[in-house]
Amino acid sequence: MLAIFSKKHFNLGVILIGLATIILHIFSFKTATDTSLWITSGPLALKLYNLLGDQFFSNTITGFAFSMILITFQLVLVYRIIAKSKKLEKYNLQVTWIYAWLIHLFPEWSSLSPVLLATSLLLFVLYRIYTLVDFQKNNFLFNASTLMGLAFLFWYPTILIIPFLIILLFQYNAISLKRVSILLLSFSIPVIWYNVYILNSHGATESLFDFNLFHIHELDEHILSNTQWAPLSILLVYVTLGLLNAWSLSNKTSKNSRLFVNSLLVLSVFLGLGFALSKNALIYSFPMTLFPASFFVILFLNNFKRSKHSELAHIILLLAILFNFVYEIISK
Repeated sequence: MLAIFSKKHFNLGVILIGLATIILHIFSFKTATDTSLWITSGPLALKLYNLLGDQFFSNTITGFAFSMILITFQLVLVYRIIAKSKKLEKYNLQVTWIYAWLIHLFPEWSSLSPVLLATSLLLFVLYRIYTLVDFQKNNFLFNASTLMGLAFLFWYPTILIIPFLIILLFQYNAISLKRVSILLLSFSIPVIWYNVYILNSHGATESLFDFNLFHIHELDEHILSNTQWAPLSILLVYVTLGLLNAWSLSNKTSKNSRLFVNSLLVLSVFLGLGFALSKNALIYSFPMTLFPASFFVILFLNNFKRSKHSELAHIILLLAILFNFVYEIISK
């Protein structure tokens, strides 16, 4: 089945991705949306929630349509990001296919939420970075960092992209004190703008953080049920083995592909730290890691010498995702 997602069967692969996304999203739409996430995620998310109202973000046609648009936008970006690396271009449809399934592993991930919005901004920034030819230019850094500052006001863990961008500049030999200053200042622009807006509206600035609410999630058995841990464990095993394959691949490919793979390894580390920054439920800490996770899963699936073993591992993953998806829908 993985062979379908290749240039030879491009149209069929796109149709399958589209059908899977639409069908899964329709069924996820039937579950209740946790609109409280807009209240606790970030100050701009709260302002948007108060402006549009609870009905807009709950299970309405509007919420469904906007979340579908964001997911489609993400799938296009995932495809185009992978396509920019010539050595890895053959995996672009496969990574997009896996991403379409992973975003629906839990119905909450595909609902209209600050996490979905922030992830869309993150993928757009990554796309702009990986399509850039000349990393010596400063305008791309200003635009990317400003968008990340905007995403930060929706979802706090987005701040972890800042150290990732600094390391990325170092990897491409484009780091300097000037660029780091541009990075930090442009990231702060949306934050400063928001505080000025609050000052003019209410006569006082609001605290962006309530540090008492931030905590490191304790990974005990009560956070997720056994039925939730099972598919997540399968996914984590696939991702871990894919990480090992990525490490090996980075030493065998061309310079550009090596930099791309290494940057995704670094991105995974920093996005993983988001589990400690999020003050919401643990389950909402995963979505921003799904892009690198999809890439590592595909590396693992394509590492088998026999195609039938690859297909078996592929089917096991899809069944695990489908099982958890159906269970989540039935139990809510």
